[in-house]
Amino acid sequence: MSAGKLHTVAGQPTGNRIKAVAAFGGVQIESDESWEFGVTNKSPEWLAKFPYGKIPAFECASGLNLYETIAIARYIASLSKNSLLGTTPEEAAQVDQWVSFGDTELFANGSFVRYMLNGKYPYSKPIDNYYRERNARSLKCLESHLANRTYLVSERITLADISVASVLKVQFSWLVDTAERAALPNTVRFFETVSNQPAIKAVWGDSVYVDKAPQYCKFKYNEELTLTFMSSNQIGGFFNRLEASRKYLFGSMGVLGEPNNSVIAGCFICRGPEYKPVLDVAPDWESYDFEPVNLENEADKAYFEAALAWDLEIDGKKWADGKNTLALGRELSHSGCAFGGTVSSLLLSGADMYYINGPRHAVGISRKKP
Repeated sequence: MSAGKLHTVAGQPTGNRIKAVAAFGGVQIESDESWEFGVTNKSPEWLAKFPYGKIPAFECASGLNLYETIAIARYIASLSKNSLLGTTPEEAAQVDQWVSFGDTELFANGSFVRYMLNGKYPYSKPIDNYYRERNARSLKCLESHLANRTYLVSERITLADISVASVLKVQFSWLVDTAERAALPNTVRFFETVSNQPAIKAVWGDSVYVDKAPQYCKFKYNEELTLTFMSSNQIGGFFNRLEASRKYLFGSMGVLGEPNNSVIAGCFICRGPEYKPVLDVAPDWESYDFEPVNLENEADKAYFEAALAWDLEIDGKKWADGKNTLALGRELSHSGCAFGGTVSSLLLSGADMYYINGPRHAVGISRKKP
């Protein structure tokens, strides 16, 4: 008999966490993925059951309606015969501790970074660094705890393990990159042990690991820009000074807006994962910030295509002028440039960073104050 119906959408990490708890705990539930943002959550019928409107949400067979991931997961875990909530009051408290830790530390820190990268929050480099550092500290705590433990609480998987592993699955796919994971062998081992449990893997599928964590960049000193043709000339001069690396990169930069109210946005696609050896041939390369991105996002793909077509618009500022530099060794100051390659993922939050599948990588650009 079904314990109830879970309302979520396909691929929602928190919804997948709840499904994994049910699957591992042997609790049968139904799953309804027809929820539609802006439609379902505004209907009177939905709000009568779930006043806050969000998902995941759960209709219990008993008639109780629940929302909030932790509450739903804990309820389903309580129906399991696998002691997912611990076997003693002490273990139960530790389960709650680690579930809370996973959401209020790891999940929250990563969310702040993601929201700044995708434009939900205004970007601030100091705040970005702050939450990345908090996340690293949280992972270090987890790493230390797992140094002589297989699981977080006992010798068996509990709700705590599934909850924390579900957060790690997300972070390992986009934020915690190869270099950082190398310093977390216990945490990686723990994650792989939990995520490869047959019942859990059937829900989560194969794990994806990011090679390089994304970074955000933008033109820092747009207030210094005056006439758009002067900014375009600045781009052209920079491209000229990259002559020694022409065959190793493709670049596109543009000026958007009008005189005294403009921004610069652009990208370079470089051979190999390291941009510095390609770009430091230009004496003024340190006048710019170059930071890599590796994300998958359909909206970002649209941004990338608009940037190459010179149709890009940012905050109401339309493309005024721009330049492309090709690996063939010539500069184009018109659109219509052909580029081969599979776009894997592109810029977050409105500007200037891309990643291309294959041996070429891309970095965003922003100018530093001299």
